[in-house]
Amino acid sequence: MRRLGLWLALVFVGSGIIYSVGLGRGFTVDEYTTWQATRLPLPELIANRLRAGHSPVYFVFESWWVRVFGDAEWVMRVPSVLFAAGSVVLLFLFLRSLLGNSVANYALPLLLTHQLAVTCAHSARPYAGALFFSIALGFTLSQWWRDGKLRMLFYLFATTLLGLLFYPAFGLSVAAMAVACLTAIPCNKRKATWGLLTLLLAVLVLAVPTLLLAKSQQRFSLQGFSWSFERPINLLARTVFGDYKLVFRGATRYLVLVVWGWLLFRAFWTLRSSVMFRSIASDFPISRFLTSWVFVPPLALNLFEAVTHRNVLSHPRYLLPSLGGIIVLHAVAFASCQIQPQAKRDGWNKWLRLMPFLMVTFQLIVTLGWLRTNGDGPHELAPQLLRINARAPVIGMTHPLSYEWRNLEHRPPLIPAYQLSVEEFQELIHKAAPDGISWVFVYDNNKNSLDTHVRENLPRGLQCAQRLSVQDARAYLITPRSTQID
Repeated sequence: MRRLGLWLALVFVGSGIIYSVGLGRGFTVDEYTTWQATRLPLPELIANRLRAGHSPVYFVFESWWVRVFGDAEWVMRVPSVLFAAGSVVLLFLFLRSLLGNSVANYALPLLLTHQLAVTCAHSARPYAGALFFSIALGFTLSQWWRDGKLRMLFYLFATTLLGLLFYPAFGLSVAAMAVACLTAIPCNKRKATWGLLTLLLAVLVLAVPTLLLAKSQQRFSLQGFSWSFERPINLLARTVFGDYKLVFRGATRYLVLVVWGWLLFRAFWTLRSSVMFRSIASDFPISRFLTSWVFVPPLALNLFEAVTHRNVLSHPRYLLPSLGGIIVLHAVAFASCQIQPQAKRDGWNKWLRLMPFLMVTFQLIVTLGWLRTNGDGPHELAPQLLRINARAPVIGMTHPLSYEWRNLEHRPPLIPAYQLSVEEFQELIHKAAPDGISWVFVYDNNKNSLDTHVRENLPRGLQCAQRLSVQDARAYLITPRSTQID
């Protein structure tokens, strides 16, 4: 117990350092979009986020937060850190009441150091809130199942409604809990049915405005069915072990998934065979609950992508609804060696005791790798543009520069542009810079039309005099052919 306390203290100190260092990182492209949305008047902000297919609730809250506390990177990320801290505390309380202190003590450092939880906590986006509401939904459902009090149904309804309003992908958590209730009907028909009806009622309350929004935006279209096996496996590996190249590239991802499969087997076998767990959660179908929590979201995402052909299996944050269940299963597997009487005599169980230490150490290493980069490109590229030519107008994806130059009294003209035809690009170059000198700024992870136009479609008499590149931000200095730039 003393060694466990020392280990937890070291984890808390290391996590505190990581969380504090990461707050000051440069913004990502999505966070620049958040800042840009906070500058809009409230009606325009709501309309803008709805047009983009996002719920405006988080952005309205961030708009108020920025007006009160300022718009520095670390200030805008504080709400996400608070949501992440709330997720850790809520999961600890949830597991302590359901499965005991041993499982809760293991789950605490596992979630605290997980790369996906850390990155979401350092993002001025609604992702950390999605994790919080996902854990809160599981907590309220388990409390309803154990207590059977009507007020828990109200809490379940309120959590579902708030989560869906905060982040639409929270619907994956709702689907997982609905499947859990559906499969648990043989265990307790009354509680399972009322839990399922409460979830469906909250969804129906938001169904009409959601369908109207989807119809007005025409964002979804059925284009045939194309099921993928490799993409969800890849995403699940990155979600379980972190977004690290040794984990999700090549055959290694299948190896780590085999290790993870062994952990799952250990966890489910313990839940089924342990007298301690059966007595703690005697009236709660914990195995069905955790199975739905972990596996329904990736299956639903794969089905959604197969039908709509939208790229939703590209980033682990889409599986945030599964993260809480994954952490619980890991904690149960690690705690199993502590609760079994033969653990002291079984050498394999003695080695198993090292697994949580190795897992947390690995997660810390992966997270430190994420911290090596000092933010995204515009944070470092913006000062270079001013040093080279501070008066030239900038054409392209300019909202990151709007943030980086927000405190300048005199800044270069910014002309937003993204995907342009050749004629539109050439006309914009002439209008923006009559003297022929301008910047073209591109900021994304893939090449787009602006890169192609600079290389191949510059108006006659102009040249690309200089190219700057920092991470995924690129800037091209366009000048007349007779101009020399030092």
